[in-house]
Amino acid sequence: MPQNTDRYGLSESDAKALCDRVLNLSKADHTRVQVQSGWRGFTRTAANRVTTSGGSEDISVNITSVFDKRVASIGSNRLDDTALEETIRKSEQIARISPENPEYMPELGAQRYGTVESYYESTGNMTPEARASAMTYAIDQANETDTIAAGYMDVRAGSRALATSSGLFAYHPSTGVTSTLTVRTPDGLSSGWAGDQANDWKNIENERIGDDAVRKCLDWRNKTALDPGPYSVIL
Repeated sequence: MPQNTDRYGLSESDAKALCDRVLNLSKADHTRVQVQSGWRGFTRTAANRVTTSGGSEDISVNITSVFDKRVASIGSNRLDDTALEETIRKSEQIARISPENPEYMPELGAQRYGTVESYYESTGNMTPEARASAMTYAIDQANETDTIAAGYMDVRAGSRALATSSGLFAYHPSTGVTSTLTVRTPDGLSSGWAGDQANDWKNIENERIGDDAVRKCLDWRNKTALDPGPYSVIL
């Protein structure tokens, strides 16, 4: 399946072509197709060092078949004609024997959606080296305060498409970054957490994440236990 040469994930035309292939093969009363494509990368830190980094690319479809109010969905990342038809038939087979869903709503027809610019090249082009560099501040803060840091950064770049047999087609490319950090004291009795997420990785506040997690961890040291019992509360 061709992909967008400038970005991760299928282009709008390629995503629509894949949706049309599924809809043309369907024999259900109504069909909904969701296509998700793109790249995902991650970097993990533990014990104040970078431990793991990896990434993957994939294209997957989720097919929903409807007979009256009997509904079933199946997903697959096998996109050749034989595999697609097999997936569709399984979805239809399960739908036919499923109990009716009284809350099922008819599939949407053609709609007009506004454009949301949420694909950032800086995120899509982010390298493992850049991810590791972004996480070094928190590691340095943990080393300076004799605490132990463990973090995870997840980066996504790709596109989603949605189509129905009633005429709907929608397409949206996007990127996203989620970064989280947990800091603990060596005795394990105190910890602090911080995180951030954004479409543009340049908006991830790496220093704030490191500072907040370390501060929370240190502030929790030597706290006094609060035993259960009646207490006066001022509201």
